[in-house]
Amino acid sequence: MPKFDDLQKLKELHDSGVVNDEEYETQKKKILDAPDSEPQQAQAAQPQPQIVINNTNMNQNTNQNVAAGAAFGLKPKSKWVSLLLCLFLGFVGAHKFYEGKIGLGIIYIFTGGLFFIGVIVDFIQLLFKPDTYYV
Repeated sequence: MPKFDDLQKLKELHDSGVVNDEEYETQKKKILDAPDSEPQQAQAAQPQPQIVINNTNMNQNTNQNVAAGAAFGLKPKSKWVSLLLCLFLGFVGAHKFYEGKIGLGIIYIFTGGLFFIGVIVDFIQLLFKPDTYYV
């Protein structure tokens, strides 16, 4: 790249009239005939090492996510038991007591299942839960 930069500077000097045509050609020839300042390494001088990769990894993932919620101290609950409790005793919060949510169960008792709107919302939510869910 130094040759290119030198030629570019010389061209700018020539275009601006500082260097005449004869000087331009003389300097250009000097720049082009000069040896490179960066020595090139001969590729044949150093032989390339032979690299052999033996990948014999036979590992197989045998992990199984059985009762994944239990790892966090959560208890499994049946969707169908909760659904039936919500349907028949939702206004007293039986499904909330079954899930272990005692505070919400008491609120459901005093508000009639949050004025029965809470029972409807809970019923719809329970419909879309998996058969065994963790609370």
